Amino acid sequence: MPVTIQPNLFIQFVEQGIKKGLLQDVTRTLDGEYYLDLKYVNETISKQVETHGKINIEKLSEILAVEQFTVEKAIEELLNIKDWTVIDDLVLTPAFMENLEEQIELQIIKSGSISIVAQAQQMKLPYSLLKSVIDSFDGYAIYSQIPDVISTTEYIENCRSKIRKALESADEYCLSKLYIRISDLHIIFCL
Repeated sequence: MPVTIQPNLFIQFVEQGIKKGLLQDVTRTLDGEYYLDLKYVNETISKQVETHGKINIEKLSEILAVEQFTVEKAIEELLNIKDWTVIDDLVLTPAFMENLEEQIELQIIKSGSISIVAQAQQMKLPYSLLKSVIDSFDGYAIYSQIPDVISTTEYIENCRSKIRKALESADEYCLSKLYIRISDLHIIFCL
């Protein structure tokens, strides 16, 4: 004959088991109503990271309704078997990292030049991550005066030629007229 146990009595048994150390692989949800097996927590984190490619610890904590500390601890364990990159509070898959390199390179080729700060803000990624990815690229121009900007050599040459053409097309006649007008103003204001 089955015996029914009151839900609150069952919760008390579980809590006693946790306090006495008999149930070690269990964590309580933030609302206090449920207990999650750490294996379930690890599987859910793994599934979410692989699905999204990029996810932060806060989002994982919200999905599981557990403390961020629990998620951080689970990620540390999963890093032993997963090839993820963890930067600040972001967890990134190798596929995301490869795609990131391709996206940035396509963006550079498309526009000729990009700002790492602007790209970091647009992609919602840490500056240090994008800087390290971009530093691994070869064949692009990065000037020490503006280290945040990376450009293609074609873009730089195009800019140089536009500047040269603008300077060469400047007519000396116009410049001398401007000089005469300025000197006339000096005479007018001195009197």
